[in-house]
Amino acid sequence: MLLLRVGLDEHLGHLGPRELDGRHLATAERERRIGRYYLPYHRAVTDVLDRCQVAGVPPAILSVHSFTDHWKGEPRPWHVGILFDSDDRMARPLIDALWREGDLVVGENEPYRGPLEGDTLWQHGLERGLKHVLIELRQDLIGDSDGQRAWSERLTRILVRLATTLEINLQDMPDLKERTS
Repeated sequence: MLLLRVGLDEHLGHLGPRELDGRHLATAERERRIGRYYLPYHRAVTDVLDRCQVAGVPPAILSVHSFTDHWKGEPRPWHVGILFDSDDRMARPLIDALWREGDLVVGENEPYRGPLEGDTLWQHGLERGLKHVLIELRQDLIGDSDGQRAWSERLTRILVRLATTLEINLQDMPDLKERTS
């Protein structure tokens, strides 16, 4: 269930959904969700990024979302999409690594064009000049625990391998290091 699109700026009028299961979502409920989910999310991201920069640890933004396997009756062929704007420092090596897997159809700025003004990549990545990328996974591939585990392991393996290329310090991510050791 979609609670809130936390990546989009509430002032743009995109913060949704306005309907759930075909029923109108009241303005008061949307405002409640903005206060409960959206604003705390962006404050937390800002806080972490600020602390990294104060500590001299260059942060990077990696956001993971999902997309439907069909849109308006048309199948979407991509297993995974990598979204970015003009800064492809994280996107290009990740796209190349995903293609090298040999069994994936990888969308470059598919199924969406990213980032959107006000979303997480724009607000916390582009605006700060940080490395950033958004990974979109097709929902039918992560619809059960086996699919979720497989994608988690695949992305962890790829990202750990790319960490040096992307100049990301894994020592500051002990959970990720433990799962890949």
